[in-house]
Amino acid sequence: MSSHANTASYPYTLSISLLKKFEVVIHTADGMSYRVPISPNAMRVQLLAYFAWKRDKIRIEKFLNGFFPVKGKAAQSAFHAHVRLVKGDIQDAIDRLNTKRGTDPLPTNPALFEHKKQYWWKLFSIWQVTDLEKVEAYARIVQKAERLSSLGPIPEHIRQACHALVAAYPGDFLEEMLLAYPEEFQPMVTSWVREPYTLYRENYLQALWWAAEDEWQRGKANADGQPLVHFDQSAKLFEKYAMYACNGRLDTRVYFPTEKLHEGPRVFMSEEALCRSLTIYKARGRTQDFETCKRAYTRQMERISRGVWKPGEHLREIIQSIIQ
Repeated sequence: MSSHANTASYPYTLSISLLKKFEVVIHTADGMSYRVPISPNAMRVQLLAYFAWKRDKIRIEKFLNGFFPVKGKAAQSAFHAHVRLVKGDIQDAIDRLNTKRGTDPLPTNPALFEHKKQYWWKLFSIWQVTDLEKVEAYARIVQKAERLSSLGPIPEHIRQACHALVAAYPGDFLEEMLLAYPEEFQPMVTSWVREPYTLYRENYLQALWWAAEDEWQRGKANADGQPLVHFDQSAKLFEKYAMYACNGRLDTRVYFPTEKLHEGPRVFMSEEALCRSLTIYKARGRTQDFETCKRAYTRQMERISRGVWKPGEHLREIIQSIIQ
Protein backbone atom coordinates (compact mmCIF):
# COMPACT_ATOMS: atom_id res chain seq x y z
CA MET A 1 0.00 0.00 0.00
CA SER A 2 1.29 3.45 -0.83
CA SER A 3 0.75 6.38 1.48
CA HIS A 4 0.87 9.81 -0.11
CA ALA A 5 -0.97 12.96 0.83
CA ASN A 6 -1.33 16.41 -0.56
CA THR A 7 0.82 18.86 1.41
CA ALA A 8 -1.36 21.75 0.31
CA SER A 9 -4.20 20.32 2.40
CA TYR A 10 -2.17 20.79 5.59
CA PRO A 11 -2.37 24.25 7.16
CA TYR A 12 0.64 23.48 9.38
CA THR A 13 4.19 22.13 9.27
CA LEU A 14 6.20 20.11 11.77
CA SER A 15 9.71 21.31 12.51
CA ILE A 16 12.18 18.95 14.13
CA SER A 17 15.40 20.09 15.82
CA LEU A 18 18.26 17.65 16.33
CA LEU A 19 21.27 19.75 17.33
CA LYS A 20 21.85 19.58 21.08
CA LYS A 21 18.23 19.02 22.07
CA PHE A 22 15.50 17.06 20.35
CA GLU A 23 12.33 19.05 19.76
CA VAL A 24 9.25 18.85 17.54
CA VAL A 25 7.10 21.96 17.02
CA ILE A 26 3.84 22.50 15.12
CA HIS A 27 3.78 25.73 13.09
CA THR A 28 0.43 26.82 11.71
CA ALA A 29 -0.12 28.87 8.57
CA ASP A 30 -1.61 31.69 10.67
CA GLY A 31 1.51 32.05 12.84
CA MET A 32 0.86 29.88 15.89
CA SER A 33 3.54 27.51 17.25
CA TYR A 34 3.11 24.66 19.69
CA ARG A 35 5.78 22.31 21.06
CA VAL A 36 4.91 18.60 20.77
CA PRO A 37 5.72 16.64 23.94
CA ILE A 38 7.14 13.43 22.43
CA SER A 39 6.97 10.50 24.86
CA PRO A 40 10.35 10.18 26.63
CA ASN A 41 11.57 7.13 24.77
CA ALA A 42 15.08 7.11 23.32
CA MET A 43 14.23 4.58 20.60
CA ARG A 44 11.32 6.70 19.41
CA VAL A 45 13.51 9.78 19.31
CA GLN A 46 16.22 7.87 17.44
CA LEU A 47 13.69 6.70 14.87
CA LEU A 48 12.48 10.21 14.11
CA ALA A 49 16.02 11.59 14.22
CA TYR A 50 17.29 9.00 11.73
CA PHE A 51 14.55 9.72 9.18
CA ALA A 52 14.94 13.47 9.68
CA TRP A 53 18.70 13.29 9.15
CA LYS A 54 18.32 11.20 5.97
CA ARG A 55 15.36 13.13 4.50
CA ASP A 56 15.14 10.58 1.73
CA LYS A 57 13.60 7.20 0.94
CA ILE A 58 14.91 4.53 3.28
CA ARG A 59 14.77 0.84 2.47
CA ILE A 60 12.76 -0.31 5.42
CA GLU A 61 14.01 -3.90 5.57
CA LYS A 62 17.64 -2.81 5.77
CA PHE A 63 16.73 -0.09 8.27
CA LEU A 64 14.88 -2.50 10.57
CA ASN A 65 17.70 -5.05 10.57
CA GLY A 66 20.26 -2.43 11.54
CA PHE A 67 18.20 -0.28 13.87
CA PHE A 68 16.34 -2.61 16.24
CA PRO A 69 17.93 -5.26 18.47
CA VAL A 70 15.26 -7.73 17.31
CA LYS A 71 14.88 -8.99 13.74
CA GLY A 72 12.19 -9.97 11.24
CA LYS A 73 8.56 -9.59 12.20
CA ALA A 74 9.49 -8.54 15.72
CA ALA A 75 11.41 -5.56 14.30
CA GLN A 76 8.48 -4.69 12.02
CA SER A 77 6.10 -4.78 14.99
CA ALA A 78 8.41 -2.59 17.07
CA PHE A 79 8.76 -0.07 14.23
CA HIS A 80 5.01 0.22 13.63
CA ALA A 81 4.35 0.49 17.38
CA HIS A 82 6.77 3.43 17.66
CA VAL A 83 5.26 5.10 14.58
CA ARG A 84 1.77 4.82 16.11
CA LEU A 85 2.97 6.29 19.40
CA VAL A 86 4.71 9.22 17.69
CA LYS A 87 1.53 9.85 15.68
CA GLY A 88 -0.45 9.72 18.90
CA ASP A 89 1.81 12.30 20.55
CA ILE A 90 1.39 14.67 17.59
CA GLN A 91 -2.36 14.02 17.46
CA ASP A 92 -2.64 14.91 21.17
CA ALA A 93 -0.72 18.13 20.55
CA ILE A 94 -3.04 19.03 17.65
CA ASP A 95 -6.08 18.36 19.85
CA ARG A 96 -4.72 20.67 22.55
CA LEU A 97 -3.86 23.31 19.98
CA ASN A 98 -7.37 23.06 18.50
CA THR A 99 -8.82 23.64 21.96
CA LYS A 100 -6.85 26.87 22.16
CA ARG A 101 -7.80 27.89 18.62
CA GLY A 102 -11.54 27.41 19.11
CA THR A 103 -12.68 28.08 15.57
CA ASP A 104 -10.83 26.98 12.43
CA PRO A 105 -9.42 23.74 13.87
CA LEU A 106 -6.43 21.99 12.32
CA PRO A 107 -7.07 18.68 10.51
CA THR A 108 -6.51 15.61 12.64
CA ASN A 109 -4.99 12.24 11.78
CA PRO A 110 -1.69 13.72 10.52
CA ALA A 111 0.28 11.94 7.79
CA LEU A 112 3.82 11.63 9.16
CA PHE A 113 5.39 9.21 6.68
CA GLU A 114 4.94 8.20 3.11
CA HIS A 115 5.85 4.69 2.00
CA LYS A 116 5.53 2.20 -0.82
CA LYS A 117 4.43 -1.37 -0.11
CA GLN A 118 6.69 -1.53 2.93
CA TYR A 119 9.68 -1.27 0.56
CA TRP A 120 10.72 2.28 1.40
CA TRP A 121 9.66 4.89 3.95
CA LYS A 122 10.43 8.59 4.29
CA LEU A 123 9.16 11.53 6.31
CA PHE A 124 6.17 13.25 4.75
CA SER A 125 6.85 16.69 3.31
CA ILE A 126 5.16 18.62 6.14
CA TRP A 127 8.34 17.96 8.17
CA GLN A 128 11.06 20.61 8.22
CA VAL A 129 14.49 19.78 9.65
CA THR A 130 15.26 23.41 10.34
CA ASP A 131 18.51 23.33 12.30
CA LEU A 132 20.29 20.77 10.09
CA GLU A 133 19.17 22.50 6.90
CA LYS A 134 20.46 25.85 8.15
CA VAL A 135 23.87 24.44 9.10
CA GLU A 136 24.12 22.56 5.79
CA ALA A 137 23.32 25.70 3.79
CA TYR A 138 26.03 27.72 5.56
CA ALA A 139 28.49 24.81 5.31
CA ARG A 140 28.21 24.74 1.52
CA ILE A 141 29.39 28.36 1.47
CA VAL A 142 32.11 27.87 4.09
CA GLN A 143 33.65 25.01 2.10
CA LYS A 144 34.70 27.55 -0.54
CA ALA A 145 37.03 29.20 1.99
CA GLU A 146 39.84 26.66 1.65
CA ARG A 147 40.65 27.41 -1.97
CA LEU A 148 40.42 31.15 -1.38
CA SER A 149 42.36 31.37 1.90
CA SER A 150 45.77 31.88 0.27
CA LEU A 151 44.50 35.12 -1.22
CA GLY A 152 44.26 36.86 2.18
CA PRO A 153 41.04 37.61 4.10
CA ILE A 154 38.18 35.50 2.77
CA PRO A 155 35.33 37.19 0.87
CA GLU A 156 32.72 38.89 3.01
CA HIS A 157 29.88 36.50 2.16
CA ILE A 158 32.00 33.50 3.22
CA ARG A 159 33.09 35.31 6.38
CA GLN A 160 29.46 35.98 7.23
CA ALA A 161 28.57 32.34 6.57
CA CYS A 162 31.32 31.19 8.96
CA HIS A 163 30.03 33.36 11.78
CA ALA A 164 26.40 32.53 10.99
CA LEU A 165 27.10 28.79 11.11
CA VAL A 166 28.93 29.11 14.44
CA ALA A 167 25.98 31.09 15.84
CA ALA A 168 23.47 28.56 14.44
CA TYR A 169 25.18 25.57 16.06
CA PRO A 170 23.81 25.17 19.62
CA GLY A 171 25.46 21.80 20.22
CA ASP A 172 26.08 18.38 18.75
CA PHE A 173 23.63 15.99 17.11
CA LEU A 174 21.27 14.57 19.80
CA GLU A 175 23.75 15.78 22.41
CA GLU A 176 21.31 15.93 25.32
CA MET A 177 19.78 12.55 24.47
CA LEU A 178 23.22 10.94 24.26
CA LEU A 179 24.13 12.32 27.69
CA ALA A 180 20.83 11.32 29.30
CA TYR A 181 20.39 7.86 27.74
CA PRO A 182 23.80 6.55 26.57
CA GLU A 183 22.69 2.97 27.17
CA GLU A 184 20.04 3.31 24.45
CA PHE A 185 22.73 3.84 21.79
CA GLN A 186 24.86 0.82 22.67
CA PRO A 187 27.07 -0.56 21.34
CA MET A 188 28.26 3.02 20.90
CA VAL A 189 31.23 2.08 18.75
CA THR A 190 28.88 0.94 15.93
CA SER A 191 25.90 3.21 16.63
CA TRP A 192 24.38 4.95 13.59
CA VAL A 193 24.40 8.23 15.52
CA ARG A 194 28.17 8.62 15.25
CA GLU A 195 28.00 9.46 11.54
CA PRO A 196 25.70 12.52 11.77
CA TYR A 197 27.29 13.47 15.11
CA THR A 198 30.71 13.67 13.38
CA LEU A 199 29.37 15.26 10.19
CA TYR A 200 27.78 18.28 11.84
CA ARG A 201 30.72 18.78 14.20
CA GLU A 202 32.90 18.88 11.08
CA ASN A 203 30.69 21.63 9.63
CA TYR A 204 30.89 23.61 12.87
CA LEU A 205 34.63 23.19 13.35
CA GLN A 206 35.37 24.08 9.73
CA ALA A 207 33.46 27.34 10.13
CA LEU A 208 35.22 28.05 13.42
CA TRP A 209 38.65 27.44 11.86
CA TRP A 210 38.07 29.75 8.91
CA ALA A 211 36.56 32.45 11.12
CA ALA A 212 39.76 32.31 13.20
CA GLU A 213 41.98 32.25 10.11
CA ASP A 214 40.12 35.20 8.62
CA GLU A 215 40.63 37.28 11.77
CA TRP A 216 44.35 36.45 11.60
CA GLN A 217 44.53 37.52 7.95
CA ARG A 218 42.66 40.73 8.70
CA GLY A 219 45.11 41.51 11.49
CA LYS A 220 48.05 41.06 9.13
CA ALA A 221 46.41 43.15 6.41
CA ASN A 222 45.67 45.97 8.89
CA ALA A 223 43.12 47.42 6.49
CA ASP A 224 40.97 48.93 9.23
CA GLY A 225 43.76 50.08 11.55
CA GLN A 226 42.79 47.62 14.30
CA PRO A 227 45.18 44.69 13.85
CA LEU A 228 45.36 43.82 17.56
CA VAL A 229 41.58 43.47 17.77
CA HIS A 230 41.67 40.94 14.95
CA PHE A 231 44.64 39.05 16.43
CA ASP A 232 42.92 38.78 19.82
CA GLN A 233 39.71 37.53 18.23
CA SER A 234 41.69 35.02 16.20
CA ALA A 235 43.34 33.69 19.35
CA LYS A 236 39.97 33.21 21.06
CA LEU A 237 38.48 31.39 18.07
CA PHE A 238 41.48 29.09 17.65
CA GLU A 239 41.36 28.32 21.37
CA LYS A 240 37.64 27.55 21.10
CA TYR A 241 38.36 25.21 18.17
CA ALA A 242 41.13 23.42 20.07
CA MET A 243 38.95 22.76 23.11
CA TYR A 244 35.82 21.75 21.19
CA ALA A 245 37.47 19.49 18.64
CA CYS A 246 38.53 16.93 21.27
CA ASN A 247 35.93 17.33 24.02
CA GLY A 248 34.73 13.72 23.66
CA ARG A 249 35.34 10.44 21.82
CA LEU A 250 32.01 9.89 20.09
CA ASP A 251 33.31 11.87 17.09
CA THR A 252 34.75 9.22 14.74
CA ARG A 253 37.68 11.50 13.90
CA VAL A 254 38.85 11.64 17.53
CA TYR A 255 41.28 8.84 18.33
CA PHE A 256 44.72 8.71 19.85
CA PRO A 257 47.96 7.09 18.67
CA THR A 258 48.67 3.42 19.24
CA GLU A 259 51.40 1.11 17.97
CA LYS A 260 49.43 0.72 14.73
CA LEU A 261 47.70 4.10 14.35
CA HIS A 262 48.62 7.76 14.24
CA GLU A 263 46.38 10.22 16.03
CA GLY A 264 43.04 11.04 14.44
CA PRO A 265 42.61 14.13 12.23
CA ARG A 266 40.58 15.88 14.90
CA VAL A 267 43.43 15.47 17.42
CA PHE A 268 45.96 16.80 14.92
CA MET A 269 43.87 19.84 13.98
CA SER A 270 43.04 20.49 17.63
CA GLU A 271 46.74 20.79 18.45
CA GLU A 272 47.32 22.99 15.41
CA ALA A 273 44.56 25.33 16.56
CA LEU A 274 46.04 25.46 20.06
CA CYS A 275 49.47 26.27 18.61
CA ARG A 276 47.96 29.14 16.63
CA SER A 277 46.23 30.48 19.73
CA LEU A 278 49.28 30.17 22.00
CA THR A 279 51.51 31.82 19.37
CA ILE A 280 49.24 34.88 19.35
CA TYR A 281 49.05 35.02 23.15
CA LYS A 282 52.85 34.84 23.32
CA ALA A 283 53.32 37.56 20.68
CA ARG A 284 50.86 39.80 22.52
CA GLY A 285 52.63 39.26 25.84
CA ARG A 286 49.50 37.71 27.34
CA THR A 287 51.30 35.21 29.56
CA GLN A 288 48.34 34.50 31.82
CA ASP A 289 46.07 33.68 28.88
CA PHE A 290 48.84 31.49 27.47
CA GLU A 291 49.15 29.49 30.71
CA THR A 292 45.40 29.24 31.33
CA CYS A 293 44.76 27.99 27.80
CA LYS A 294 47.67 25.51 27.92
CA ARG A 295 46.62 24.04 31.29
CA ALA A 296 42.95 23.66 30.35
CA TYR A 297 43.87 21.96 27.08
CA THR A 298 46.39 19.63 28.70
CA ARG A 299 43.91 18.54 31.39
CA GLN A 300 41.20 17.88 28.82
CA MET A 301 43.43 15.91 26.47
CA GLU A 302 44.85 13.76 29.27
CA ARG A 303 41.30 12.99 30.44
CA ILE A 304 39.82 12.30 27.00
CA SER A 305 42.78 10.16 25.92
CA ARG A 306 42.88 8.30 29.25
CA GLY A 307 46.49 9.32 29.71
CA VAL A 308 47.66 8.38 26.20
CA TRP A 309 48.01 11.88 24.73
CA LYS A 310 51.38 13.61 24.65
CA PRO A 311 51.92 17.05 23.08
CA GLY A 312 53.32 16.98 19.55
CA GLU A 313 56.64 18.50 18.55
CA HIS A 314 55.22 21.85 17.41
CA LEU A 315 53.26 22.31 20.62
CA ARG A 316 56.26 21.32 22.78
CA GLU A 317 58.38 23.91 20.99
CA ILE A 318 55.87 26.68 21.64
CA ILE A 319 55.52 25.76 25.32
CA GLN A 320 59.30 25.56 25.73
CA SER A 321 59.81 28.92 24.03
CA ILE A 322 57.87 30.80 26.70
CA ILE A 323 59.74 29.04 29.53
CA GLN A 324 63.14 30.13 28.21
